[in-house]
Amino acid sequence: MDEKSLVEKKLIDGAKALGIELNEEQLDLFFRFMRMLQDWNKKVNLTSITEDEDIVVKHFLDSLLAARYIQNGGKLLDVGSGGGFPGVPIKILNPLLEVTLLDSIRKKAEYLKQVDRKLGLDMQLVNMRAEEAGRDVFLRERYDWVISRAVADFVILAEFCLPLTKVGGCFLAMKADDIERELEEAKYAFDLLGGAVEKTLYEEIPGTNIKRSLVFVKKNQPTPKKYPRRTGIPEKRPLFAPKNN
Repeated sequence: MDEKSLVEKKLIDGAKALGIELNEEQLDLFFRFMRMLQDWNKKVNLTSITEDEDIVVKHFLDSLLAARYIQNGGKLLDVGSGGGFPGVPIKILNPLLEVTLLDSIRKKAEYLKQVDRKLGLDMQLVNMRAEEAGRDVFLRERYDWVISRAVADFVILAEFCLPLTKVGGCFLAMKADDIERELEEAKYAFDLLGGAVEKTLYEEIPGTNIKRSLVFVKKNQPTPKKYPRRTGIPEKRPLFAPKNN
């Protein structure tokens, strides 16, 4: 069995365990995407995960955990896309979905543009910080889905992502399995920014003992215009609940 076939078998088996059937075109797109990630990673710091099998498991299958919950239509924004995760795998699985990848680092944004062009995925690329995007009239509250994978704590992610989520839409956070403290600390921020946790799903990447949490935050009300605050403030002064005196 050649190198490509081994990669595809790992991906096919893992996807099937998630209830996903990948066609030949999708398998080819995943393989080409993997090779682009590896090539670009030699000059741009995209990921510490570089071996074929690890990329399939820790990037592709991890992204597909969330992709199967997203409808094939509407608009999705991937905040802090970096190497293209989970946005690119989601687009490969759901070609009718309008996907925008957001990253603040210019070299990563250029890499993402090349991925889009060479794979013919027809995605949008935005080179901007999340705080700036959340105040942009063309981006604010425009997306049915806003997704982010392990970018920051929930209380910070809320201020990055909920201003970009349309009312009635969903902010989906992909995190490790130990999230209870983070979720409790973020309840005030969710409420302040117009969202509420709808459900939390605990998953495992097929063929591994790697656990993931998928937290679905429904956007119920418009985010107050003062949020997000200016660049850097969400990290410096997170929106924790005021302490009672």
